[in-house]
Amino acid sequence: MCARVLALFFCVVAVNASSTAVSSKKAFLEPTADEAAAKVDPQVAAYNKMDAVVEKAADRADELLKVSSKVGASAEAIKASTQAEEAFEKVKGELKKKFPQFEDAAKKEVAAYNIMDAVVEKAANRAEELFKKSEEVAKDGESDEASNAASKASDEAEEAFEKVKDEIKEKFPAFETDSTEVEEEEDKKEDEDEEKEEDEDEEKEEDEDEDKEEDEDEDEDGKTQGSQKVQAEKKAAEEKAEKKAAEEKEAAEKKAAEEKEAAEKDAAEEKEAQALKEAQALKAAEKKAAEEKAAQASKGDSTKVQAEKKAAEEKEAQTLQAAQAETAAAKKASLAKAKVKAIAKADEAKGGLLDSLWR
Repeated sequence: MCARVLALFFCVVAVNASSTAVSSKKAFLEPTADEAAAKVDPQVAAYNKMDAVVEKAADRADELLKVSSKVGASAEAIKASTQAEEAFEKVKGELKKKFPQFEDAAKKEVAAYNIMDAVVEKAANRAEELFKKSEEVAKDGESDEASNAASKASDEAEEAFEKVKDEIKEKFPAFETDSTEVEEEEDKKEDEDEEKEEDEDEEKEEDEDEDKEEDEDEDEDGKTQGSQKVQAEKKAAEEKAEKKAAEEKEAAEKKAAEEKEAAEKDAAEEKEAQALKEAQALKAAEKKAAEEKAAQASKGDSTKVQAEKKAAEEKEAQTLQAAQAETAAAKKASLAKAKVKAIAKADEAKGGLLDSLWR
């Protein structure tokens, strides 16, 4: 937008530099009878012609930029926008190079306008600030004197703002009128673009609805064919789940049997150890009794004592031998039982061949 406004300012300065000395672009386009008789400067005419080319290039670049900046823009649209921007920069550079005097004059005028425009902006902010303050004073219910003072300050600031605003319009009429026209044209163009985008969105939504309806029709046609496939897949999944559950159950039963077997083995070993311990305790008790009895009978016949001692030792040996025989038998029975279980387990793994032969 700044480039466009600056271009319009160049045109105004060019007109001011001509022999006709018109005051604005509008006055140049609508000359008086005396001005119409004057001859237009060829350099000004050349500048105006090239400035129109620059303006056209700027419009083209803006139009393509809006298209390329949309979501999902194609590579061609982006490339076209870049080329249009380069073309605009090129003709703008040629304009500055060929007509530097217009550019310098326009820059000075723009700088002066910007300075005064900043004063207007500052006055507007001051007026707004004092107006809000006067409203706050009135709302808080302060004294009449304070309220009147705040209201007076607000009015004075408003008058100062209106004064500098009129001065800038008077000193820079081309800036005010041309910039307003440009803004109005841009607003109008933006409204047209928005309407165009809304129409495109509506068409896109209609196309999407049509595509959705077509997809639904196709889904209904394929639904019957797909139902059989779905049922087959469902059945296969159920069979797979059943097979997996059976395997898990078998593994659990196998693990339980192994744990039970290990527990029985531990119990048998514990029982065997307990029996051995009891036998040793019995032996120790009998030995102690024999020793006590031998001590008491030491005063008697030594032959009798020796015979009794020998008998006791033989009895003790027989008792120990019997205990050992019992322990060995229990251990042998436990081993036989474990062996039978192992054979049965192996037979079960082979399909129960030995069991069938046994039966």
